[in-house]
Amino acid sequence: EAVVTIDDFPGAGGLHALTKSVKVTVGDKVFKYVYKQVHHSPEALERSRSLGTAREAIFYNEFAPTAPFSVPKVLCSFGDMKTGEKKVVLEDLGVSGIQSGYFFGPGSPLNWGKDLPALLAKVPREVSAKEVALDAFREMAKMHKQFWNNASLLELDWIRAGSWYKGEQEATWMASQSYGKGCWDKTKA
Repeated sequence: EAVVTIDDFPGAGGLHALTKSVKVTVGDKVFKYVYKQVHHSPEALERSRSLGTAREAIFYNEFAPTAPFSVPKVLCSFGDMKTGEKKVVLEDLGVSGIQSGYFFGPGSPLNWGKDLPALLAKVPREVSAKEVALDAFREMAKMHKQFWNNASLLELDWIRAGSWYKGEQEATWMASQSYGKGCWDKTKA
């Protein structure tokens, strides 16, 4: 018999996402997962749709299974770019992973409302912001080198900015720029 416990995932989640910690206990074995979902409010779904955040779920389905770079194990993933819906269940990396975004400070929209000093207190002292940023950059470089200058990716309508490179979907470009400007204006204030 399995026992499932679902709790808030401290420090996780974004401006329009729900993130939960899921623990499944079967006998003496414990499995830990992360559940991510876009809130079902009309505002959150519209924001997700305009920003294209469902692409995370599509990425896990289309690229993660054969990725030659670090990706958590994905149990299930659903994303719909038209509605903005997103649901993902993936392995919890636990202490082996550090959210690099914590080091971006309180001005980052992803950190709004988070207790950053408490979250950063859990980071081993020998880990520096510079080291985390370099590691994140190296991981992103590994991912991007696999697809560099691959024009066939522009045919995938869920790829970020693919339509923009083709001169399409000006409304999503404007929504993205407006969102970024609003975040910058809030940070400056």
